[in-house]
Amino acid sequence: MDLDLIVVCRDFDDVDIHDLKNHVSTTLRCIRKAMDKRYPGTRDTSFFERFGLRYNIAGMEIDILLAKQHVHPKDFLKIDDEMERKYLSASVNTMGRAYMKKQPYLFKDLVRVAKDWRDNIAGPRVRNQNHIS
Repeated sequence: MDLDLIVVCRDFDDVDIHDLKNHVSTTLRCIRKAMDKRYPGTRDTSFFERFGLRYNIAGMEIDILLAKQHVHPKDFLKIDDEMERKYLSASVNTMGRAYMKKQPYLFKDLVRVAKDWRDNIAGPRVRNQNHIS
């Protein structure tokens, strides 16, 4: 089982994208310290920790991702730097869900098949490169 836990941080809303990197790093360190103490030896150290953390607990792969509470699509789309966009990618999750609700069933099925291919057939190399879904 795969679980994406998106932690919405209200403190991030007033932070500029360039300062967001430092806030994300500091917050992830605090979460990592608490989780490592509570669940020692369960953190996936091969996971790219710049944007989130991954733990394997009770047979579940748990990704902890941080997000801003209020992100407007225009704010996200005007960022040219791919690395900076990744800092906000979990923040646009609600927009993605709203978009998917409006799509026909065939499109939703295609997305499910593509994700299944990515997760089960393409292998871990593709999954780790695109870990934020």
